[in-house]
Amino acid sequence: MNIVILNGSPKSSNSITVQSMHYLALKNKTCNFEYLNIIDDVKKGEKDILKIADKVSECDGVIWIFPVYHMLIPAHMKAFIEKINEYNLVKKFSNKYCATYSTSIHYYDHTAHDYMEGICNDFDMKYLGSLSHDMNDLIKAECQSELEFFFANFIESIKTDELTLKRFKKTSKYNYNYQNNECSKKIKTTKRTVIVTDSEKGSNIDKMIVKYSSMIDGPVKVVNINESTFSNYCIGCCNCSTHNECIYNNTDDYRKTLDFILDNSDIIVYACEIKDRYFSSRIKLFFDRSFCYTHIPVFKGRQIAYLVAGPVSELGALNEIMKSYSSNETNLAGIVSDECQDDNILNNQIETLVNKSINFAEQDYIKTPMFLSVCGSKLFSDAIKSTLGTIFLADYNYYKVNGLIKNESITGKLKNMTFRYMMNKKAFQSKVKKNMYKHMISKHKKILELEVTNNE
Repeated sequence: MNIVILNGSPKSSNSITVQSMHYLALKNKTCNFEYLNIIDDVKKGEKDILKIADKVSECDGVIWIFPVYHMLIPAHMKAFIEKINEYNLVKKFSNKYCATYSTSIHYYDHTAHDYMEGICNDFDMKYLGSLSHDMNDLIKAECQSELEFFFANFIESIKTDELTLKRFKKTSKYNYNYQNNECSKKIKTTKRTVIVTDSEKGSNIDKMIVKYSSMIDGPVKVVNINESTFSNYCIGCCNCSTHNECIYNNTDDYRKTLDFILDNSDIIVYACEIKDRYFSSRIKLFFDRSFCYTHIPVFKGRQIAYLVAGPVSELGALNEIMKSYSSNETNLAGIVSDECQDDNILNNQIETLVNKSINFAEQDYIKTPMFLSVCGSKLFSDAIKSTLGTIFLADYNYYKVNGLIKNESITGKLKNMTFRYMMNKKAFQSKVKKNMYKHMISKHKKILELEVTNNE
Protein backbone atom coordinates (compact mmCIF):
# COMPACT_ATOMS: atom_id res chain seq x y z
CA MET A 1 0.00 0.00 0.00
CA ASN A 2 1.37 3.41 -1.01
CA ILE A 3 1.15 6.09 1.67
CA VAL A 4 2.06 9.71 0.96
CA ILE A 5 3.33 11.70 3.93
CA LEU A 6 2.68 15.40 3.35
CA ASN A 7 5.27 16.85 5.69
CA GLY A 8 4.45 20.34 6.94
CA SER A 9 7.54 20.71 9.12
CA PRO A 10 10.10 23.31 7.97
CA LYS A 11 12.84 20.97 9.21
CA SER A 12 11.99 18.42 6.50
CA SER A 13 13.69 15.08 7.31
CA ASN A 14 15.10 16.46 10.57
CA SER A 15 11.69 17.10 12.06
CA ILE A 16 10.43 15.44 15.22
CA THR A 17 7.11 14.73 13.50
CA VAL A 18 8.79 12.83 10.66
CA GLN A 19 10.57 10.51 13.09
CA SER A 20 7.18 9.11 14.12
CA MET A 21 6.46 8.30 10.48
CA HIS A 22 9.86 6.60 10.19
CA TYR A 23 8.88 4.50 13.19
CA LEU A 24 5.65 3.47 11.46
CA ALA A 25 7.57 2.62 8.29
CA LEU A 26 9.81 0.28 10.28
CA LYS A 27 6.76 -1.36 11.83
CA ASN A 28 4.87 -1.68 8.53
CA LYS A 29 7.21 -3.14 5.94
CA THR A 30 4.38 -3.94 3.50
CA CYS A 31 3.56 -0.24 3.15
CA ASN A 32 5.54 2.14 0.98
CA PHE A 33 6.02 5.56 2.59
CA GLU A 34 6.76 8.52 0.31
CA TYR A 35 7.78 11.72 2.10
CA LEU A 36 6.98 15.03 0.40
CA ASN A 37 8.43 18.11 2.10
CA ILE A 38 5.94 20.91 1.55
CA ILE A 39 8.27 23.80 2.39
CA ASP A 40 10.70 22.82 -0.38
CA ASP A 41 7.99 22.68 -3.03
CA VAL A 42 6.26 25.89 -1.96
CA LYS A 43 9.57 27.71 -2.31
CA LYS A 44 10.22 26.18 -5.74
CA GLY A 45 6.80 27.07 -7.14
CA GLU A 46 3.96 25.76 -9.26
CA LYS A 47 5.67 22.88 -11.07
CA ASP A 48 6.74 21.20 -7.86
CA ILE A 49 3.32 21.70 -6.26
CA LEU A 50 1.80 20.02 -9.32
CA LYS A 51 4.15 17.07 -8.78
CA ILE A 52 2.91 16.70 -5.19
CA ALA A 53 -0.70 16.75 -6.39
CA ASP A 54 0.05 14.06 -8.97
CA LYS A 55 1.65 11.82 -6.35
CA VAL A 56 -1.36 12.28 -4.07
CA SER A 57 -3.71 11.30 -6.89
CA GLU A 58 -1.81 8.01 -7.36
CA CYS A 59 -1.51 6.93 -3.71
CA ASP A 60 -3.75 4.84 -1.46
CA GLY A 61 -3.71 7.15 1.54
CA VAL A 62 -2.41 10.50 2.76
CA ILE A 63 -1.17 11.53 6.19
CA TRP A 64 -0.80 15.27 6.70
CA ILE A 65 1.86 15.80 9.37
CA PHE A 66 2.95 19.05 10.97
CA PRO A 67 4.23 20.77 14.10
CA VAL A 68 1.69 23.17 15.61
CA TYR A 69 2.75 26.77 14.99
CA HIS A 70 0.72 29.55 16.57
CA MET A 71 -2.35 27.34 17.06
CA LEU A 72 -2.41 26.16 13.43
CA ILE A 73 -0.28 24.57 10.75
CA PRO A 74 2.91 26.46 9.74
CA ALA A 75 2.57 29.35 7.29
CA HIS A 76 4.24 27.55 4.37
CA MET A 77 1.78 24.66 4.75
CA LYS A 78 -1.06 27.19 4.73
CA ALA A 79 0.43 28.66 1.53
CA PHE A 80 0.50 25.17 0.00
CA ILE A 81 -3.22 24.69 0.70
CA GLU A 82 -3.97 28.07 -0.88
CA LYS A 83 -2.01 27.03 -3.98
CA ILE A 84 -4.00 23.79 -4.27
CA ASN A 85 -7.10 25.94 -4.61
CA GLU A 86 -5.43 28.54 -6.82
CA TYR A 87 -4.08 25.94 -9.27
CA ASN A 88 -7.40 24.03 -9.36
CA LEU A 89 -5.80 20.85 -7.99
CA VAL A 90 -8.52 19.88 -5.52
CA LYS A 91 -9.69 16.98 -7.72
CA LYS A 92 -6.25 15.38 -7.29
CA PHE A 93 -7.01 15.10 -3.57
CA SER A 94 -10.69 14.17 -3.68
CA ASN A 95 -11.75 10.69 -2.52
CA LYS A 96 -8.33 9.98 -1.03
CA TYR A 97 -8.32 8.53 2.47
CA CYS A 98 -6.42 10.79 4.83
CA ALA A 99 -5.55 11.50 8.46
CA THR A 100 -3.63 14.16 10.38
CA TYR A 101 -0.76 13.82 12.84
CA SER A 102 1.03 16.54 14.78
CA THR A 103 3.63 17.11 17.46
CA SER A 104 3.65 20.04 19.89
CA ILE A 105 3.27 20.79 23.59
CA HIS A 106 -0.52 20.59 23.04
CA TYR A 107 -1.16 24.34 23.07
CA TYR A 108 -4.28 24.74 20.88
CA ASP A 109 -3.41 21.64 18.86
CA HIS A 110 -7.18 21.00 18.62
CA THR A 111 -7.67 24.14 16.51
CA ALA A 112 -4.92 23.04 14.12
CA HIS A 113 -6.54 19.64 13.65
CA ASP A 114 -10.03 21.13 13.30
CA TYR A 115 -8.68 23.43 10.60
CA MET A 116 -7.07 20.54 8.74
CA GLU A 117 -10.19 18.38 9.02
CA GLY A 118 -12.16 21.25 7.51
CA ILE A 119 -9.67 21.53 4.64
CA CYS A 120 -9.87 17.77 4.00
CA ASN A 121 -13.67 18.06 3.97
CA ASP A 122 -13.43 20.94 1.49
CA PHE A 123 -11.13 18.84 -0.72
CA ASP A 124 -13.67 15.97 -0.58
CA MET A 125 -11.07 13.72 1.01
CA LYS A 126 -12.12 10.79 3.22
CA TYR A 127 -10.98 11.94 6.63
CA LEU A 128 -10.15 9.14 9.10
CA GLY A 129 -9.17 11.09 12.17
CA SER A 130 -6.21 12.67 13.94
CA LEU A 131 -3.53 12.04 16.51
CA SER A 132 -1.64 14.75 18.39
CA HIS A 133 1.48 13.82 20.32
CA ASP A 134 3.86 15.68 22.57
CA MET A 135 7.25 16.31 21.00
CA ASN A 136 8.88 13.56 23.06
CA ASP A 137 6.07 10.99 23.00
CA LEU A 138 7.87 8.72 20.54
CA ILE A 139 10.36 7.75 23.24
CA LYS A 140 7.50 6.43 25.44
CA ALA A 141 6.36 2.83 24.96
CA GLU A 142 2.66 3.60 25.52
CA CYS A 143 2.74 6.35 22.88
CA GLN A 144 4.50 4.07 20.42
CA SER A 145 1.64 1.62 20.91
CA GLU A 146 -0.92 4.37 20.36
CA LEU A 147 0.84 5.47 17.17
CA GLU A 148 0.83 1.89 15.87
CA PHE A 149 -2.86 1.54 16.76
CA PHE A 150 -3.66 4.82 14.98
CA PHE A 151 -1.92 3.67 11.81
CA ALA A 152 -3.37 0.14 11.93
CA ASN A 153 -6.87 1.62 12.01
CA PHE A 154 -5.95 3.96 9.18
CA ILE A 155 -4.82 1.05 6.98
CA GLU A 156 -7.80 -1.12 7.91
CA SER A 157 -10.21 1.68 7.01
CA ILE A 158 -8.62 2.01 3.58
CA LYS A 159 -8.75 -1.75 2.99
CA THR A 160 -12.43 -1.96 3.93
CA ASP A 161 -13.34 1.19 2.01
CA GLU A 162 -14.81 2.74 5.15
CA LEU A 163 -17.64 5.21 4.77
CA THR A 164 -16.66 8.64 6.10
CA LEU A 165 -18.82 11.63 6.92
CA LYS A 166 -17.95 15.32 6.75
CA ARG A 167 -17.97 17.17 10.05
CA PHE A 168 -17.59 20.61 8.52
CA LYS A 169 -19.75 22.16 5.81
CA LYS A 170 -18.22 24.35 3.12
CA THR A 171 -18.23 27.99 4.10
CA SER A 172 -20.65 30.46 2.56
CA LYS A 173 -19.57 32.59 -0.39
CA TYR A 174 -20.95 36.04 -1.04
CA ASN A 175 -20.25 39.09 -3.18
CA TYR A 176 -20.82 42.09 -0.98
CA ASN A 177 -19.37 45.50 -1.80
CA TYR A 178 -19.29 47.40 1.46
CA GLN A 179 -19.89 51.15 1.36
CA ASN A 180 -18.49 52.87 4.43
CA ASN A 181 -19.64 56.26 5.68
CA GLU A 182 -17.84 59.11 7.34
CA CYS A 183 -18.35 59.44 11.06
CA SER A 184 -19.28 62.98 12.08
CA LYS A 185 -18.34 62.46 15.72
CA LYS A 186 -14.75 61.45 16.39
CA ILE A 187 -13.54 59.94 19.66
CA LYS A 188 -10.71 61.95 21.18
CA THR A 189 -8.07 59.78 22.83
CA THR A 190 -4.38 59.59 23.57
CA LYS A 191 -4.44 55.79 23.30
CA ARG A 192 -2.49 54.54 20.29
CA THR A 193 -4.09 52.28 17.69
CA VAL A 194 -2.13 50.14 15.23
CA ILE A 195 -4.04 48.36 12.47
CA VAL A 196 -2.21 45.33 11.05
CA THR A 197 -3.44 44.17 7.64
CA ASP A 198 -2.59 42.58 4.31
CA SER A 199 -5.53 44.27 2.55
CA GLU A 200 -5.74 45.30 -1.07
CA LYS A 201 -6.82 48.80 -2.06
CA GLY A 202 -10.58 49.08 -2.48
CA SER A 203 -11.36 45.78 -0.76
CA ASN A 204 -13.98 45.48 1.96
CA ILE A 205 -11.22 45.22 4.53
CA ASP A 206 -9.57 48.36 3.18
CA LYS A 207 -12.86 50.25 3.50
CA MET A 208 -13.46 48.85 7.00
CA ILE A 209 -10.02 50.18 7.99
CA VAL A 210 -10.91 53.63 6.61
CA LYS A 211 -14.18 53.59 8.56
CA TYR A 212 -12.46 52.48 11.79
CA SER A 213 -9.68 55.09 11.46
CA SER A 214 -12.09 57.92 10.62
CA MET A 215 -13.71 57.65 14.04
CA ILE A 216 -10.54 58.31 16.03
CA ASP A 217 -9.15 61.71 16.97
CA GLY A 218 -5.83 60.38 18.15
CA PRO A 219 -2.78 58.39 17.03
CA VAL A 220 -3.63 55.71 14.42
CA LYS A 221 -1.09 53.79 12.36
CA VAL A 222 -1.86 51.32 9.58
CA VAL A 223 0.79 48.65 9.02
CA ASN A 224 0.19 46.81 5.74
CA ILE A 225 2.50 43.81 5.87
CA ASN A 226 2.39 43.53 2.08
CA GLU A 227 4.66 46.57 2.10
CA SER A 228 7.20 44.84 4.35
CA THR A 229 10.04 42.76 2.91
CA PHE A 230 9.91 39.73 5.21
CA SER A 231 9.33 36.47 3.37
CA ASN A 232 11.35 33.93 5.35
CA TYR A 233 9.27 31.25 7.06
CA CYS A 234 9.90 30.34 10.69
CA ILE A 235 12.08 27.23 10.50
CA GLY A 236 11.84 26.14 14.13
CA CYS A 237 15.59 26.54 14.67
CA CYS A 238 15.14 27.97 18.20
CA ASN A 239 17.92 30.51 17.64
CA CYS A 240 15.59 32.94 19.43
CA SER A 241 15.48 30.80 22.57
CA THR A 242 18.21 32.55 24.55
CA HIS A 243 17.98 36.25 23.68
CA ASN A 244 14.90 36.51 21.45
CA GLU A 245 17.06 37.03 18.37
CA CYS A 246 15.65 35.47 15.19
CA ILE A 247 18.11 33.96 12.73
CA TYR A 248 16.60 36.29 10.08
CA ASN A 249 16.91 39.50 12.13
CA ASN A 250 19.51 40.96 9.80
CA THR A 251 18.12 39.61 6.53
CA ASP A 252 14.59 41.02 6.46
CA ASP A 253 12.49 43.69 8.17
CA TYR A 254 10.14 41.47 10.18
CA ARG A 255 11.59 42.35 13.60
CA LYS A 256 11.53 46.04 12.71
CA THR A 257 7.86 45.73 11.71
CA LEU A 258 6.85 43.81 14.83
CA ASP A 259 8.75 46.11 17.19
CA PHE A 260 7.14 49.15 15.56
CA ILE A 261 3.71 47.63 16.31
CA LEU A 262 4.69 46.85 19.91
CA ASP A 263 6.24 50.28 20.51
CA ASN A 264 3.28 52.24 19.12
CA SER A 265 0.19 50.40 20.31
CA ASP A 266 -2.30 50.31 23.13
CA ILE A 267 -4.86 48.82 20.75
CA ILE A 268 -4.00 46.37 17.96
CA VAL A 269 -6.58 45.75 15.24
CA TYR A 270 -6.03 42.82 12.88
CA ALA A 271 -7.87 43.55 9.62
CA CYS A 272 -7.90 40.38 7.51
CA GLU A 273 -9.77 38.51 4.81
CA ILE A 274 -10.62 34.83 5.27
CA LYS A 275 -8.73 32.53 2.89
CA ASP A 276 -10.19 29.00 3.05
CA ARG A 277 -10.74 28.56 6.83
CA TYR A 278 -8.25 31.02 8.27
CA PHE A 279 -6.64 34.28 7.24
CA SER A 280 -4.05 34.45 4.45
CA SER A 281 -0.74 32.60 4.63
CA ARG A 282 0.89 36.06 4.69
CA ILE A 283 -0.88 36.89 7.95
CA LYS A 284 0.02 33.41 9.24
CA LEU A 285 3.66 34.12 8.41
CA PHE A 286 3.39 37.32 10.45
CA PHE A 287 2.06 35.39 13.46
CA ASP A 288 4.57 32.54 13.11
CA ARG A 289 7.53 34.89 13.06
CA SER A 290 6.33 36.55 16.27
CA PHE A 291 7.83 33.47 17.93
CA CYS A 292 11.07 35.46 17.95
CA TYR A 293 9.73 36.52 21.37
CA THR A 294 9.18 32.83 22.16
CA HIS A 295 6.58 32.25 24.91
CA ILE A 296 6.87 35.71 26.47
CA PRO A 297 3.55 37.63 26.41
CA VAL A 298 4.90 40.72 24.63
CA PHE A 299 1.36 41.90 23.74
CA LYS A 300 0.52 42.11 27.45
CA GLY A 301 -1.88 44.87 28.46
CA ARG A 302 -3.17 45.62 24.97
CA GLN A 303 -6.64 45.59 23.53
CA ILE A 304 -7.03 43.26 20.53
CA ALA A 305 -9.76 43.70 17.91
CA TYR A 306 -10.54 42.09 14.55
CA LEU A 307 -12.04 43.40 11.33
CA VAL A 308 -12.77 40.39 9.12
CA ALA A 309 -13.99 39.92 5.56
CA GLY A 310 -15.68 36.54 5.30
CA PRO A 311 -18.05 34.17 7.13
CA VAL A 312 -16.26 34.22 10.48
CA SER A 313 -19.28 32.88 12.40
CA GLU A 314 -19.02 29.59 10.46
CA LEU A 315 -15.43 28.91 11.52
CA GLY A 316 -15.24 27.56 15.06
CA ALA A 317 -11.47 26.96 15.08
CA LEU A 318 -10.72 30.46 13.82
CA ASN A 319 -12.98 31.96 16.50
CA GLU A 320 -11.13 30.03 19.20
CA ILE A 321 -7.80 31.22 17.87
CA MET A 322 -8.95 34.85 17.85
CA LYS A 323 -10.35 34.52 21.35
CA SER A 324 -7.08 32.99 22.54
CA TYR A 325 -5.61 36.48 22.71
CA SER A 326 -7.37 36.92 26.02
CA SER A 327 -5.07 34.16 27.33
CA ASN A 328 -1.85 36.17 27.00
CA GLU A 329 -2.74 38.99 29.39
CA THR A 330 -4.46 40.95 26.61
CA ASN A 331 -8.12 41.75 26.17
CA LEU A 332 -10.29 40.81 23.19
CA ALA A 333 -12.30 43.96 22.52
CA GLY A 334 -14.37 42.39 19.75
CA ILE A 335 -14.69 40.83 16.30
CA VAL A 336 -16.56 42.51 13.43
CA SER A 337 -17.21 40.75 10.11
CA ASP A 338 -18.78 41.93 6.86
CA GLU A 339 -20.91 38.77 6.72
CA CYS A 340 -23.99 40.80 7.74
CA GLN A 341 -23.86 42.20 4.15
CA ASP A 342 -25.59 45.37 5.29
CA ASP A 343 -23.87 48.78 5.22
CA ASN A 344 -25.83 50.27 8.11
CA ILE A 345 -25.29 47.29 10.38
CA LEU A 346 -21.59 47.03 9.54
CA ASN A 347 -20.99 50.76 10.03
CA ASN A 348 -22.73 50.54 13.39
CA GLN A 349 -20.71 47.45 14.44
CA ILE A 350 -17.42 49.15 13.57
CA GLU A 351 -18.41 52.27 15.51
CA THR A 352 -19.27 50.13 18.52
CA LEU A 353 -15.94 48.28 18.26
CA VAL A 354 -14.00 51.56 18.17
CA ASN A 355 -15.88 52.82 21.23
CA LYS A 356 -15.27 49.61 23.17
CA SER A 357 -11.59 49.35 22.22
CA ILE A 358 -10.82 52.91 23.31
CA ASN A 359 -12.93 52.67 26.48
CA PHE A 360 -11.28 49.40 27.50
CA ALA A 361 -7.82 50.84 26.76
CA GLU A 362 -8.46 53.99 28.77
CA GLN A 363 -9.70 51.91 31.71
CA ASP A 364 -6.74 49.46 31.37
CA TYR A 365 -9.35 46.71 31.33
CA ILE A 366 -8.18 43.12 31.00
CA LYS A 367 -10.95 40.56 31.39
CA THR A 368 -10.57 37.85 34.03
CA PRO A 369 -9.24 34.75 32.22
CA MET A 370 -11.46 31.72 31.68
CA PHE A 371 -10.76 27.99 31.28
CA LEU A 372 -8.72 27.99 28.07
CA SER A 373 -6.68 30.99 29.23
CA VAL A 374 -5.91 29.47 32.61
CA CYS A 375 -5.02 26.09 31.08
CA GLY A 376 -2.83 27.68 28.40
CA SER A 377 -0.87 29.68 30.97
CA LYS A 378 -0.36 26.60 33.16
CA LEU A 379 0.76 24.56 30.16
CA PHE A 380 3.47 27.08 29.34
CA SER A 381 4.65 27.57 32.93
CA ASP A 382 4.87 23.80 33.50
CA ALA A 383 6.81 23.29 30.27
CA ILE A 384 9.20 26.16 30.98
CA LYS A 385 9.96 25.10 34.55
CA SER A 386 10.81 21.68 33.07
CA THR A 387 13.14 20.88 30.17
CA LEU A 388 11.81 23.62 27.83
CA GLY A 389 13.25 26.25 30.17
CA THR A 390 16.76 24.85 29.84
CA ILE A 391 16.87 25.87 26.16
CA PHE A 392 14.47 28.83 26.23
CA LEU A 393 16.48 30.95 28.65
CA ALA A 394 14.60 34.15 27.81
CA ASP A 395 11.33 32.41 28.69
CA TYR A 396 12.65 31.03 31.96
CA ASN A 397 14.03 34.38 33.07
CA TYR A 398 10.76 36.16 32.28
CA TYR A 399 8.55 33.54 33.92
CA LYS A 400 10.79 33.39 37.00
CA VAL A 401 10.94 37.17 37.50
CA ASN A 402 7.16 37.48 37.06
CA GLY A 403 6.31 34.67 39.48
CA LEU A 404 4.84 32.42 36.79
CA ILE A 405 6.87 29.35 37.75
CA LYS A 406 5.39 27.62 40.75
CA ASN A 407 6.06 24.39 42.70
CA GLU A 408 9.44 23.76 41.09
CA SER A 409 10.90 20.58 42.59
CA ILE A 410 14.36 20.77 44.15
CA THR A 411 15.64 17.88 42.01
CA GLY A 412 14.32 19.34 38.77
CA LYS A 413 15.51 22.82 39.69
CA LEU A 414 19.09 21.67 40.34
CA LYS A 415 19.21 19.53 37.21
CA ASN A 416 17.90 22.26 34.95
CA MET A 417 19.96 24.94 36.69
CA THR A 418 23.15 23.17 35.64
CA PHE A 419 22.16 23.10 31.99
CA ARG A 420 20.97 26.74 32.07
CA TYR A 421 24.33 27.72 33.57
CA MET A 422 26.10 26.05 30.65
CA MET A 423 23.69 27.61 28.13
CA ASN A 424 24.74 31.04 29.37
CA LYS A 425 28.28 30.28 28.20
CA LYS A 426 28.70 31.55 24.63
CA ALA A 427 30.78 28.61 23.39
CA PHE A 428 28.37 26.01 24.78
CA GLN A 429 25.34 27.97 23.59
CA SER A 430 26.79 28.26 20.09
CA LYS A 431 27.45 24.52 19.95
CA VAL A 432 23.91 23.68 21.11
CA LYS A 433 22.31 26.04 18.58
CA LYS A 434 24.48 24.72 15.76
CA ASN A 435 23.30 21.18 16.47
CA MET A 436 19.78 22.06 17.60
CA TYR A 437 17.97 19.94 14.98
CA LYS A 438 20.12 16.89 15.83
CA HIS A 439 19.63 17.48 19.55
CA MET A 440 15.85 17.67 19.15
CA ILE A 441 15.63 14.25 17.50
CA SER A 442 18.55 12.47 19.19
CA LYS A 443 16.35 10.39 21.53
CA HIS A 444 13.93 9.67 18.69
CA LYS A 445 16.80 8.40 16.55
CA LYS A 446 17.80 5.98 19.29
CA ILE A 447 14.29 4.52 19.27
CA LEU A 448 14.51 4.05 15.49
CA GLU A 449 17.96 2.48 15.75
CA LEU A 450 16.69 0.09 18.41
CA GLU A 451 13.79 -0.89 16.15
CA VAL A 452 16.18 -1.58 13.26
CA THR A 453 18.33 -3.74 15.55
CA ASN A 454 15.29 -5.69 16.75
CA ASN A 455 14.25 -6.38 13.16
CA GLU A 456 17.64 -7.82 12.17
